[in-house]
Amino acid sequence: MGELRRVVRAQLGAWGLGNLADLAELALSELATNVVRHVGDGTPAACTLEAHHDRVRLTMHDVSATLPAQRQATVLDENGRGLDLVAAVSNAWGASPGPAGKSIWCELADWTSPEDRMLRRRIQRASRVVESYRREYNSDRHLLAHVPTAEETTTALISDLLRWLDAQGGDPREVVEQACIHHFGRFEKGW
Repeated sequence: MGELRRVVRAQLGAWGLGNLADLAELALSELATNVVRHVGDGTPAACTLEAHHDRVRLTMHDVSATLPAQRQATVLDENGRGLDLVAAVSNAWGASPGPAGKSIWCELADWTSPEDRMLRRRIQRASRVVESYRREYNSDRHLLAHVPTAEETTTALISDLLRWLDAQGGDPREVVEQACIHHFGRFEKGW
């Protein structure tokens, strides 16, 4: 594990993203520990690291098809906080099945300004909501093997929120317009 952390730190430095090294090492340690704990010690696994401008995606691939689930650990639990920690240090994380197992990934970004830190908190909050909704969405559909994409889950969540708002007497169209203005800085009819 130590050698893998050193390689990640060196690569981030070479990309000019050395300021993300501590977060990347922490996330990597948690993801690798999950492989050992939940898949088995000595299980084949691989780690990939990709840079996209000011962001880094760290992915851990293993041979198990079982997707992880974030859980609410109590203060007495000795385990169960790894994905919470990954979620706390990253701006996004997720898991997806593959032909030979699964991949668990997280994205780290350089969030240095107060505005960036606020955006990070908003993204993390949304990530928790979407993950919780995805779990509920899957249980409603009774398709345990079905893992909706982020876009599918987000669309279903937004649609349900608009239905809820409509039932409360609110104006879903106005909310969509305001959300577009907040996110894109403008609203264009026909989107």
